[in-house]
Amino acid sequence: MMEQYLLIEFWRPFIQKVVRITLILIGIGAGFHLIRLMIGRFFKKGGNGQSVLGEKRANTLSGLVESIIRYAFLFFAIVMILEELHVDTTSVITSAGVIGLAVGIGAQSIVKDFIAGFFIIWEDQYAVGDYITSGSLEGRVEEISFRVTKLRDGSGILHVLPNGSISRVSNFNRGIIMSTVSVPVTYQADIKQMMGLLQQVCRDFRQEYPGLSREPEIVGITEFLKGYMTIRILVQSTPLTQSTSEAALRYKIRVFLQESNIPLQWLAYGPEVENQPSHSVGLEESPGSVARYEPKAKLDDDNIPAEAKNLIGS
Repeated sequence: MMEQYLLIEFWRPFIQKVVRITLILIGIGAGFHLIRLMIGRFFKKGGNGQSVLGEKRANTLSGLVESIIRYAFLFFAIVMILEELHVDTTSVITSAGVIGLAVGIGAQSIVKDFIAGFFIIWEDQYAVGDYITSGSLEGRVEEISFRVTKLRDGSGILHVLPNGSISRVSNFNRGIIMSTVSVPVTYQADIKQMMGLLQQVCRDFRQEYPGLSREPEIVGITEFLKGYMTIRILVQSTPLTQSTSEAALRYKIRVFLQESNIPLQWLAYGPEVENQPSHSVGLEESPGSVARYEPKAKLDDDNIPAEAKNLIGS
């Protein structure tokens, strides 16, 4: 009985199966390696040696395609090995289809997230490091995967957004940002002198502030309101510097007008100017505006300084 285990004829079928299974694994591995090289060449290198889609998108998309092909080759290898072992693969393929259908129905949101994540990366809607807003959330993108996007807001809170729930995105890192600064001026002001002073501020500001792509542009008077009018200035700045440039320009305007001895009655802010007494106004600096007027208690004529009397014609 033991002698039959020593005969080559007994082991021949087993050795043949092992050889065929080994050849299947070698063929699958070689095919996957060849396709992997083709994927890398397609996604990562163009004719000039540069990345075709950008380094971030190329790496992410090539990784996704490699994962899909890897699992596909693994599935085929398992089926072929089972056929070599004389296992009915029809039932295995049918079971795999049923399981895949059940998983797809039960995880529709996950599938939706993956599809949305693929198109986010493919279309380069935003990248890691970009500052974006989505719905009520805003922050800098820390990580993008095919299922979620991670945002870090200004308070340091990390927000995890499923890609399938992102319906609208505003990206602050693409192109030139145009912002506006409004200067409220009362009707008592000498508008020609005021425009000249603002033009000088814009010229000086372009030289002093490096975050601008060009000199601020005075549009002119854009609104006539009760008690005051609005002069609008367009500020063209680089991404993520618009808030800083607006605040710096407002500060520059405030200081320059103060140094130029502009009468207080020339400046106003918002509807508060509507109820002001013509001879009782006070100037208060505000971080969000050039100047803010607050009504004060009515002053007696004896308490009004001589300079103020000359200005308001008392």
